[in-house]
Amino acid sequence: MGYTTQFCAFIAERKNARRWPDFPRASCSMEGSRPMSFTDKALTCRDCATEFCFSAAEQEFFSVKGLVNEPKRCPNCRVLFRLKKEGKDPSSAMTVECADCGVSTVVPFKPKGLRPVYCGACLTNHPRIPAADTRQLVSAS
Repeated sequence: MGYTTQFCAFIAERKNARRWPDFPRASCSMEGSRPMSFTDKALTCRDCATEFCFSAAEQEFFSVKGLVNEPKRCPNCRVLFRLKKEGKDPSSAMTVECADCGVSTVVPFKPKGLRPVYCGACLTNHPRIPAADTRQLVSAS
């Protein structure tokens, strides 16, 4: 028997041999399951101890992404925590009022006044304006 024949026989034996026990696999099919319904929840922020709403849309987003834990911080404290984690100065975050609803929100930048600033809830209702269009709006006024 030549070297290649021995090698091919060895490979065939290895393919047929089971090195690991055959564990039952979890089924990932969603057949027969009912859609989950989410309702708004009132949670308390661990940093500032204020109450914030964990909306049904956020819960659905967490579920789709596979996140199992509820948020521990309110949206404003999340921005500040993210800045601290990135090594940036938390004082660079600005508190501004939403252009639509007037709620105060924290943003990780200093607004220049060229574009309106929205809170997280209102931001989803507005399309993003490209920078070139913003210059045209500012020069026209």
